[in-house]
Amino acid sequence: MPMSAEMQARFPRMAAASRAIAAAVLAGGLCLPGALQQAGAAEIYAFGGPDFVYQGAGTFNALWSAGDLWGQSFSTGISVLGELTLNLSIGYNILQSVPLDLDVDVNGVTIGSLSIHAGQFAYTGKFDAGALPGTSFTVELVVINDIPPGQGSAGLLANGVASTVEFVEYVGTPEPLSLGVLGIGLIGLAAARRHRNRA
Repeated sequence: MPMSAEMQARFPRMAAASRAIAAAVLAGGLCLPGALQQAGAAEIYAFGGPDFVYQGAGTFNALWSAGDLWGQSFSTGISVLGELTLNLSIGYNILQSVPLDLDVDVNGVTIGSLSIHAGQFAYTGKFDAGALPGTSFTVELVVINDIPPGQGSAGLLANGVASTVEFVEYVGTPEPLSLGVLGIGLIGLAAARRHRNRA
């Protein structure tokens, strides 16, 4: 609620501070420094090796049909997943003009998608997982399109140079609006206290 003209005249500093806070809230730029802004813990694991799952009909872990997938389960020290980063080493790629499109699923929830193109032998991408609870996460890259016959396939280098998956823990940050309301309240309390001390 805006300050009345009488209040603005009686408390000019509070009026100016209220306007500044309102502008910051509307711009979405008001946040607290320090611990509330720190990134969560991150853990990196190899995506490949003995726990790696390949579901497809080719060699070299090659994918080309809808439903084919690369996957792996991980036990982590993270309790709520906020972000996932994939660094893929693509050891086999004979794709032609049609890219290989894949959904990125974590514990059965699709958090994004990616495409592998002809001549591409590496992929890096970050995906927002929201706030996915759990300490064990199954990551699956599931093909969502069919590569036409003669247009090739792509395979993940799972037993050589390891691809990696990075899990970043979710750390909530206060909403700008909540902080704005808190700030306005603190300014009002300070102004009231100063006014009382003068009387």
